[in-house]
Formats: sequence, C-alpha cells, structure tokens
Amino acid sequence: ALMLERNTAFPGFKYLLPVEVGAINTASPLSASAQLGLPVIDADGAGRSIPTLPLDTFAGNGLPLYPNCIASNSVPPAPYNSASINIAGPAPEATAELAFLGVMLSQPFGGISGLAMYAQTGATMQANPPVAGTLIDAGAIGEIMNNHTGADRVSKIVDYLITWRPAGPRYAQEIFHATITGMTLASGGTDVGQIQCTGMGTYAGQTLWI
Repeated sequence: ALMLERNTAFPGFKYLLPVEVGAINTASPLSASAQLGLPVIDADGAGRSIPTLPLDTFAGNGLPLYPNCIASNSVPPAPYNSASINIAGPAPEATAELAFLGVMLSQPFGGISGLAMYAQTGATMQANPPVAGTLIDAGAIGEIMNNHTGADRVSKIVDYLITWRPAGPRYAQEIFHATITGMTLASGGTDVGQIQCTGMGTYAGQTLWI
C-alpha cells in the first residue's frame, strides 16, 4: 500500500479496500489497516470469491490497473522487493495476471507476494461502487457456519442474504445439497479448476460440477 501510494498522484491514502471476498484477499487489507492505522471500507470488488482479476467490478467498470504494486513478503520494517507493471491494451487484467505471476515466482519474491492496485478517489468510487457490506457479511455468515450444519445451515445463509443483510438484500437460493467428492485445480496461477459435488437428500443420484 505504501509503495502504491508513492507511485500515484494522491497525497495519501485514507482507506483500504479488499479486491474480493477471500481468506487472504480479505485479511490482507485488514492486516495493512492494523499496521498503517487506516480504516477498511466494508465492501469489495466482487461480492464473492473470484478466480481472476477480469471478474472484479474494478475491471468491469474500466478502472485503470496501473499504477499498481507487487511486493515481496516481509515483516515491517524489514526491507522488501517491489515492482510495478504497466500493461497496455483493452483488457489489461488478463495479461497482467501472467506478468504478476512471473514476478511472484521469481527468486527475489520467493513465490509469495502482495498486490495493491486500483487506487481511486472517493468520487471515482461513488461513480463505480464496489459491492457493499461484504465484511459484515463474512462475520454474520461465519457465525451461521459455526452454529448450524447441513440443510439448516444453507437455509439460514440464504435467509440472511435475502432478508437480514444490513447493506440490502442480495439474490440467493439453494441450488444443490451435496458433499464434495472430487477436486481438480489447474497448475499454478489463480484458483481455476473443477469441484465435483455428489448430491444428498432430494438431490441423491445427481452430480454438480463447479
């Protein structure tokens, strides 16, 4: 975040924002918030977990990917390596992912890196709003996950999203009840692959592929 700030025309960042809902991509800005003393906006660029950058709202709204910063893993105030990549063309995110992956896998970065991008003003964010309320959603749905199981868990999550969500209702419905019986991930890069779900209850004998 600090390196990205140096590469932009903004006098200083006032807020941080997750790029998606995810175990790492939600926690990263929260960690930076604790270190920098900056608040995190209760929103993100997808409203869910996504496998590739072109699927986020920032790309969909045409916000510039550059300036950006990819930085190696280190504990402040230890020194770190960083890079910034400017990809031209009408769809830079798809190409930039390959470039970021190459940097991350290089020896100076050691296979793990953080990425900061889509710096914007408040006016730009209001004109191109991300999906609001997803940090609160994570806490509320996590509590449901901890306290309920099976079909009851699913129905309560759906009920929360369509009825009790503080940022307003989101469309949701149960489409399948199953156990995960197989998983295949693509090699390297982002989390792209197939998940095999074998139906239970009224869905017995059916298979859902994600």
